[in-house]
Amino acid sequence: KYGKIKAEITKKQKLYMLISLSDYNKYLKKYGTQFGRYVAEKHIVIGMNKNMVKDAWGDPDHINTTQGTYGVHEQWVYGKRYIYFKNGIVTSKQY
Repeated sequence: KYGKIKAEITKKQKLYMLISLSDYNKYLKKYGTQFGRYVAEKHIVIGMNKNMVKDAWGDPDHINTTQGTYGVHEQWVYGKRYIYFKNGIVTSKQY
């Protein structure tokens, strides 16, 4: 039903996430090798755009926006985690 599963567990490691190979490949195709792997594995990195963050973590609980001559700055709130954007691109994160 979900396709093949790619996972590896070594001694004293915990399995924290499984992702189907089809989903993994979908994000690689959609976002390329630079960001696709991170989206598939639910990691947020500097340089991602809003769509990538939404695909990785879903919609934020709240968005704070500031707009000025320097551009648009947003803070996306996910519980106690914060993602910061400038003009739609992740510039920093705080967990």
